[in-house]
Formats: sequence, C-alpha cells, structure tokens
Amino acid sequence: MELPRRSCSGDGKRRVVTKLTIGLVLLLFAVPSAATAQQPRKVYRVGYLYEGVPHSEALSEGLRDLGWVLGENLVIEYWQADGPPERLQALLTDLLQLNVDVIVVVNTRLATAAKRMTQTVPLVVSVGDPVRTGLVTSLARPEGNLTGVANQNPELRRKALQFMMEVVPSATQVGFYVRPDNPAITLSWQELQAAAPTLGVKMRRFDVKEPADLERPFVSTARERVGGLIVPREGIFVAHRRRLIELAVKSRLPVLYTGREFIEAGGLMSFAADENDLMRRVVARYVDRILKGAKPSDLPFEQPTQIRAGHQPENRQGARPQASRIAAAASRSGARMIDRGSQPRPSRLLESLAGAAQWGSQAAAL
Repeated sequence: MELPRRSCSGDGKRRVVTKLTIGLVLLLFAVPSAATAQQPRKVYRVGYLYEGVPHSEALSEGLRDLGWVLGENLVIEYWQADGPPERLQALLTDLLQLNVDVIVVVNTRLATAAKRMTQTVPLVVSVGDPVRTGLVTSLARPEGNLTGVANQNPELRRKALQFMMEVVPSATQVGFYVRPDNPAITLSWQELQAAAPTLGVKMRRFDVKEPADLERPFVSTARERVGGLIVPREGIFVAHRRRLIELAVKSRLPVLYTGREFIEAGGLMSFAADENDLMRRVVARYVDRILKGAKPSDLPFEQPTQIRAGHQPENRQGARPQASRIAAAASRSGARMIDRGSQPRPSRLLESLAGAAQWGSQAAAL
C-alpha cells in the first residue's frame, strides 16, 4: 500500500528556513562570546623611575581611587636610579624592554634622560621647571610624550629663604647645596640668589658631586661660615639624609630641608610642596587618563596648590627655642599648624596656606 506523501507548503518552507537562519545567527554570536569570555584582561604596566625615597604609597592610593587594582589590571615597576649617569642609561634601557605603557619620573635629571631615550612611551613627570630646563616649550600645551607636575616657581624659593631668615634672623649668609648635573637645582640656586638681597642676606653655593662633598658647609672656616643651610629635595641628599641630619646636629647648624622625608628622619625643619598630594591628585590622574587613551600633549602641566612646612620639636639642634620661631614664621605667612608630635612619633607639620592661589592654583599658560 502506497503511503500518501506529505506536501510542504510555501509557508512551511519559510518557517523551516527562518528557524535555520535564527539558529545560525545565534551560533555565530555565541562562539565569539565564549572566546571573548576566555580571554584574560589586559594588564597595564607602569614604570616608576626615582632617586632617594619613592612616593609609592601615594601613587598606588591615587590609582586605586581611580578604579585600578594592582596585580589584576595594573603592575607598577619601581626602579631606583641612584648612581652615575652611565648606570641611569642602562636602567632606562632595561625598563623600556619591559614594554611599559607609561613611565612616571620624579626628578628633572631623570626626566631629561628618559626623554632622550624614548619619544614614544608616555612620560608623566614631577620636575622643577620643565620649560626653562628644556623638557617642553609650554606648560599649557606640552608637546611630545611628556607631561606632569611643574614644581618650580621663584616665589617658592623666596618664601623658603624668608622662612629660614625668620627662624634664624642672625644669619648673614645662607648656604645652598647644588647638584651640578641637575638643571632644576641650578635654577633654584639662581632664584635664591635673586631673592637674597631683598631679604638682607648673602647666598653661598656648595656643589655636591659625591657624598663626601656633603660635609663642606659643616666644616667651613669662620670666614666662610654660614648661619643656615637649605637642602633641596634631590636624590643624593634624600639618600644621605640621615648623614646630613647627623652633621647638622653635631655642628648645631640650622638646616631647612625641602622634602618631608628629612623631617621624618629627624631633620629640624622643612618647607616644600606636598609631593604626596601631587602624586595622588595629579600624577595618578594623568597615568589613568593616558592608560585610557589620552595623549600627554593633551594634558597641561599642573603646579602645586599646597605647601607644607614642618619641624621636629625634639631635634637635638636646640629645636625647642627654634620651634616657637618656626611657629611664629608660619603664622606670619598665614600657615596653619598641624600638631603631630615628633619622631619616632610623626613630626609636627605646618601646612602653609599663604600664597597658594598666587602661584599654584592652575596650570600656567605660557
């Protein structure tokens, strides 16, 4: 017996074709989705080049606040660059071979060397005056692969010297350490020289090329004797800060440091921009924006908005009578005292609010 054949109408054929088409489309979408789910997330790599003491916690905190997870989608490579120029070149060569996405550089000397080594890897720097030292031609529109923080300002040098003179009013000559191969420190020296006559004091320069040179201000003859010493925040001085503090205590020479690390090590007093604030607020934000596609040339240099002055109440340099003069000098400059004790407890800090709007509230348009 012959079975009747089932006829397939046009509508039935269209339903079959439609179902097959939908199935193929879903399959095509499903396969890439599964492959994508199996691909690991990109891990970005940031190089951090520094001398002395890094502000690593401040940078890490700033990046965490912006959503980065260290060890998951971000790795920071810390490279200490203390030592001779030939060692620095070798370090930079090794760092670039890691295929880093961004390099953070703290120090004008290091930034100059990094820029010489690469014109493609973005550099986020914290330096002195990037225009006068030749790193860029404009703070508002930095060209090339470099942007960041510009700490240099003649008004800050004048304020630091004025702070010293109010603490040590009997000083007729103040010394200043200069690292000859760091152009930012040389500029600071020139700014201090320009400010000194207006404050009735002379400046004396002490070049430091190696650690043995650190002792010169403390063993100078009576004719060359300085009444105070200003120490810039530079790699060799930070690295040997404990030795510097020992020399200052032994000679009872008042020393004004331009970095918080010196106070934390037991130094007498400091006056400087807040590097931790700059790392969290500017450097971390710029690294974040570059990793997300921004170009360094689209990010203007920013300048500090906070100055911190501090002292060590129990420093053995006879700091107790000087402490009152430091507090008075801070008060006259519009500073606010933050009482934090002394080392090994945290040091007492004075946060200077005066003049911030005049010289550091926004990126300068040059």
